[in-house]
Amino acid sequence: MLYFIFDGTNNSNITEVVRKAIEQELKQQNVDELNVQGILENTLDVDEAAKLLRIAKQTLYTLTSKKKIPFYKKGKKILFNRLELDAWLSKSKQEELPKLKNTTSTDLEDNQLNG
Repeated sequence: MLYFIFDGTNNSNITEVVRKAIEQELKQQNVDELNVQGILENTLDVDEAAKLLRIAKQTLYTLTSKKKIPFYKKGKKILFNRLELDAWLSKSKQEELPKLKNTTSTDLEDNQLNG
């Protein structure tokens, strides 16, 4: 919301000032509408998120209950942001790769010792 204080010293520019202020406010509202639209387009429910991640819904519920995955809760409904899930998935893959390499090296060493 915009507020104006006019002291009466320059009334000739009032119309121009108000016009520019309204124009600026409308531009801001358009940006807000675009942001809202973008958020809505990237919002997924449990079914959509499970499909995107290629996991069972129950696995997804487990991840949310353990707070291992980014999610939002609106009442009883669980929602996800597609961009956050993509980032989480990339991060998870990067964290799992060193663990996998360490496990593989350890397994190979164990097999050589036992074999």
